[in-house]
Amino acid sequence: MQPQGARFARGLVAKVALPLAPLPDVASSATVVPVTALVEADGQRATVYVLDREKNVARRKEVTLGPLLGEQVIVTAGLITGEPVITDGAAWLTDGRSVRVVSDDQG
Repeated sequence: MQPQGARFARGLVAKVALPLAPLPDVASSATVVPVTALVEADGQRATVYVLDREKNVARRKEVTLGPLLGEQVIVTAGLITGEPVITDGAAWLTDGRSVRVVSDDQG
């Protein structure tokens, strides 16, 4: 049964790969970033931008991804614990570009 007024095309095919491995225990040991932080991704390889605090610039970094956890993804390699990952506007950055840090605490 189709929803009211919806028309579905017949014969379209999609290929979906879902990881069936059990999720790791991420309670305290995994590095997790929002999916919005990923600027490029291909399988388990991805690119994010991190903040170089000394120079206030964005640095491009290659990371290895694990499973998705809702709107977040586990990063299994490439980041140092506590390293600030840029999420807002990351898609428009380039390596070495100057950034302005805006605190969520500002009213």
